[in-house]
Amino acid sequence: MSTFFIIIFEIIVRVLIVGACAVGAYYFFRVTKSPHVIIGSIIGVVAVAVAFNIFIPSSYTPGNRITFTHHLTSQQAAESRAKSSDRADAASMEAEASSKRAESKSLERAKASSKQAAAHAKSISTSKKNESTAESLSGNKVKVGGISYEKVSMTTLTDTPEDYDGSNIQTRGTITLIQRDKDNSNMYFVVMVPKDSNTSSGYADGHGIVAQIDIDTLKDNSLTEGDDLTINGGALQDEVTVNGKTVAMSVIVDSVTVHN
Repeated sequence: MSTFFIIIFEIIVRVLIVGACAVGAYYFFRVTKSPHVIIGSIIGVVAVAVAFNIFIPSSYTPGNRITFTHHLTSQQAAESRAKSSDRADAASMEAEASSKRAESKSLERAKASSKQAAAHAKSISTSKKNESTAESLSGNKVKVGGISYEKVSMTTLTDTPEDYDGSNIQTRGTITLIQRDKDNSNMYFVVMVPKDSNTSSGYADGHGIVAQIDIDTLKDNSLTEGDDLTINGGALQDEVTVNGKTVAMSVIVDSVTVHN
């Protein structure tokens, strides 16, 4: 379900709650033989509070809604679970096949392992160089708006997107492009990359992600290209296509923090 229809449904639910509270307050003040002023007053205050919140835009963010408080839609959550199951089956089959090959070709495996070790060492060196100025946050947890997120650097997020598919994550990067989602006028595709002073561009090449940010969040924070941004949201692998290219990692954003 799109953000627009979720908010419409949220408004309808709030209007129903206001109506029910108003009827309840009237009952305790007027209908009963002995009016219950305290109970009626409490119900009346609840009705006024809910009615007031109908007109507050920030009350419709995922963490403040009465309904649909999770950042992923049911379809996206189901797809994420299906992908996780497929990866687990594939990993199990690969492990069994590797074990059989190892038993019959131990000498060849030893030679291959030596080459792989050298390649792995080079890969680690390159990865650490790329992350020299990027904030390393992997393995930490943080709560924002009552939701728990795993802190992860953007380079790690893009190096192993399969490890974070369907997870709540917090990451940081710089905005390089803002483009409206042609299929949803209330959402924007915001391309973000991590900084790296060791490259000619000043960014970690090949480590960009797409943040899906709703129009209210974009305008409330006056987001523009060049902003240094921390985002909190749900990570999805191979779910977004921008300018004809499928992006390995995207994030459905719940909230943002702009760094000066």
